[in-house]
Amino acid sequence: MKLSSLLHREHIFTGLKAATLAEAIEELLKNFDESIGFASDTHGSDTPAWRRMAAAVLEREEQLSTALGCGVAIPHARIAGLNDYYVLLGIPREPLGDTCPDGSPIRHVFVILGNESKNALMLQTMAGISTFAMEESNIAALERARSAREAWQVIEDSGVQVKEELRARDMMRAPVAAAAENTTLSELLDLFFEHEVRVIPVLKGDGGIAGAVTSLEILQAGFPEYMHHFANIDFLDEHEAFTRFLQQESTLRARDFMNTKPLVFNEATPLIQIVFRMNRDRTWFAFIQHQGQLTGVIDRHDILIRLLRL
Repeated sequence: MKLSSLLHREHIFTGLKAATLAEAIEELLKNFDESIGFASDTHGSDTPAWRRMAAAVLEREEQLSTALGCGVAIPHARIAGLNDYYVLLGIPREPLGDTCPDGSPIRHVFVILGNESKNALMLQTMAGISTFAMEESNIAALERARSAREAWQVIEDSGVQVKEELRARDMMRAPVAAAAENTTLSELLDLFFEHEVRVIPVLKGDGGIAGAVTSLEILQAGFPEYMHHFANIDFLDEHEAFTRFLQQESTLRARDFMNTKPLVFNEATPLIQIVFRMNRDRTWFAFIQHQGQLTGVIDRHDILIRLLRL
């Protein structure tokens, strides 16, 4: 389905007076509740629906900012008892005081609300909005919009699709660092510290995936293979062991100790298949490729945070 089919014209509010993201969320939800009304279970509560929705969204926002980049934020929350699925867009009169990771002030606030059964759709909607925002021409056109109708038309004309099945491309993150098979242990350690990552993919000369290195492979590289046969290593001098490890920093290469059988999938692989393999193989990482080239990394921690704790 198209993103525009989830974001109806009457769910877009321009000219918000808010100065902060929190104020924008509250103003947007209040305006929507007053004009349309939430299809939610309000039994036993004197609190207006929009206030309860705003509280849930703001609580989620405090856990982890949803400021995406390019001036776009995607606050969202799962609301128990909510009988419908909503995608709203608020456009403040002036850029908000809150900024995105790229330093741009927030100018467009998409709010997504759904119940616990809408996890997959919510994640896919967020992916669709991210796709929309990454195209500079879309953001430029949205900034020129002077009415809800014009803003909706920009989203409609973008043709961005919201897919119904989660696939690898929807969960993966672009790799921030990679190594070659002849990268030294010292260079690998530098990559880990400089980029603060937990895994380094090792690439072949043609850009394909040759293997992967985590802290486990690095620590295993510091000790000779025969030592794994001992019940304990009390006899080993600690200083001697770490000295030996440091002496190998410039001689050991990634090919000498990398995991040569990491999980590798293509971008179109259903996410459920990847989760199954990660659980079965007890591994934290899966690598995603397209036409034989590395395009992304999936961390099991990301699945937990982004999908199960939306």
